[in-house]
Amino acid sequence: LQSHSPCIADFVKGITKRAGFNRVKQQNTAKLIFLNFIVAQGHAVYLSLDNNFKVNMQANPLVVGVDALRTTLNRLVNAGLISRVGGKNLPYGNGISTTINPSPDLYKRLSALTVLFEYPQLVVLRTCGDNKKKVPIDYLDTMRSDTIKYELQRYNSLLAKTKIELRDDTGAKIIETLVNPYLKRMFIDNDEVDSVGRPRFNAGGRLFGPWVSLRSYERPNIWIDGEPTVEEDYEASYVNVMYMAVTGARYVGDPYEMRLSGKVIPRHIVKAVASMAVNNTSKLSAYKAFCADYDKLKQSTDPKKSAHYLDYQQYKLKDQVDPVLDKFLAMHQPIAHLYLQGKELGNKVQCLESDLVFSIVDELTWAGIPCLTVHDSIIISKKHQGLVSGLMDRTTFPDRELVAWLI
Repeated sequence: LQSHSPCIADFVKGITKRAGFNRVKQQNTAKLIFLNFIVAQGHAVYLSLDNNFKVNMQANPLVVGVDALRTTLNRLVNAGLISRVGGKNLPYGNGISTTINPSPDLYKRLSALTVLFEYPQLVVLRTCGDNKKKVPIDYLDTMRSDTIKYELQRYNSLLAKTKIELRDDTGAKIIETLVNPYLKRMFIDNDEVDSVGRPRFNAGGRLFGPWVSLRSYERPNIWIDGEPTVEEDYEASYVNVMYMAVTGARYVGDPYEMRLSGKVIPRHIVKAVASMAVNNTSKLSAYKAFCADYDKLKQSTDPKKSAHYLDYQQYKLKDQVDPVLDKFLAMHQPIAHLYLQGKELGNKVQCLESDLVFSIVDELTWAGIPCLTVHDSIIISKKHQGLVSGLMDRTTFPDRELVAWLI
């Protein structure tokens, strides 16, 4: 967030002595914190104090680093201006975050300010790597990135006027109001550029809102503008995205339905094996990734995940998983060549999926209908469920060049 409104700069200067700021970086950090309090409208603000945080000018115009953030938070807490809780404390029980809240007096004074916001960087390009290496990088805009920014501005403007709540199972009690009117799409740098050296924005591209952190059984409790919601998703999204790119049509039936030696293979096993084969370069690496994913379920208290772990115990041996992958590829010969190509291709498939989902979001936005996305699914008021289902059936890729780069 950023704002050049004089009132917020004067406000920060006014509390500098009380908070004990002795550097401009601390004042800029306080400004960023206060802008977030204003946007959150009195609700908690969640942030990460990850040591791997890197400064990126496009995504971070105030150039706030994690060291300055820690120091500034400590001084604001000591001055009685904010409260802070660290650790696993999201109200909906998932994710690691530091929670900060303004004191009643601070929020009263902030809410009296008239602040004009500047949109932050809505299209973020990050490095490709593991979690420790995923840092934003600067880039030159293209027609594609400018178009995506324009779409996101309209979408964010609609969400800023939308009430998004997490309620209890009865729907009567509001647990949390989910506030984030500045959603971004996160693309992955794969070193592919156009003729003048600009990124193609053809990898990744997902949009992350606070509702993405919710567990699947919590998301049905999201309400939009006082109405219950439903979550519609693309069935077998990754497989069907590849089929649409290669053949122009979705696969008919369930692509994960399989029998081996007369025995039905659990659908989630087939799906997991196929998913790992998208992002790995060999059957062995795909198998290891499959096992690592399912080993995490051993201690789960979620009944569904526990049942999946029991199924996994029967199918985890290498001589059992390899036949699953072999038969899957034989069943889906039109797209078999796209498997075992590594993360680079998997990231491109993810980008096509993201573009497909956001095409629907954009059409709903033009109609003034707010919705939320969770990867390959759309959360929307129940009264619009039929509309979204129809859009999913007929929407095609908005950028045919991305399809050409994949196949």
